[in-house]
Amino acid sequence: MVSVTGLAAVLVGQAACSGKSADDGTGGAGSSSSSVAVASSSGKGAVSSATSSSSTSGGSDCSAIEGESACLDCLAKSCCAEYLACENDANCSDCLQGQGSSCESDAKLGALDMCASATCEADCVPKSECNPVTNEGCNGPKGEACDLASSGVFVCFPAPNDVDMCGACSNADGPFCKAGMHCSQDDKGKNGKCTHWCCSDADCGTGKCDMSQMFPNGIGSCIGGAMAMMPNLASCDSPAMPPSGGSCYMP
Repeated sequence: MVSVTGLAAVLVGQAACSGKSADDGTGGAGSSSSSVAVASSSGKGAVSSATSSSSTSGGSDCSAIEGESACLDCLAKSCCAEYLACENDANCSDCLQGQGSSCESDAKLGALDMCASATCEADCVPKSECNPVTNEGCNGPKGEACDLASSGVFVCFPAPNDVDMCGACSNADGPFCKAGMHCSQDDKGKNGKCTHWCCSDADCGTGKCDMSQMFPNGIGSCIGGAMAMMPNLASCDSPAMPPSGGSCYMP
């Protein structure tokens, strides 16, 4: 299902993201090389920019959003009435831009969500393109690393991704972790350490494979261990080649 908040995030993210905003999830260097739309938590996306003329004129059709993405093309074709009703309502339109209030209970956004779930889910829901444990799906020789994007899926981030295990990193500003790892930070978004993605404890040396963070596609991250300087963030003796072979990854 396309959730109300998830739909808003996808729609806001239809504009091409670049720089740090595409990396505000968990890692990677700058913008993703993925064709999957990456949600942005700041600024206005393609929905607001592409429909500015229809919004100011009352919005009589959905032609303004056609050609922006497969998701918006589907909404224009199958959910135009619901989209226009939302776009021409102040709060619902703000919700599409990630700025509204009480969006979960907004009736017009709910109607758009129901239509999108019924007819446009395949086009509007981002999908992971790579296995973060093994980096399969990314171009490793070119320095690409599979990591979690702010859209909530795993995508290939371009180089540089060159920080070793337990090296200092930052999801917002870099430096970024090597393939097979992500930057685990504290609850204030600080003190980042590179730690391995994992499927089982065997992937984490003396540490543990933590599944409690509910990363997508059945993936966990390594924490703790005898060599961990910050046990709640990273395991520092994970094997370079994960014994699980990334088998827990579910596309």
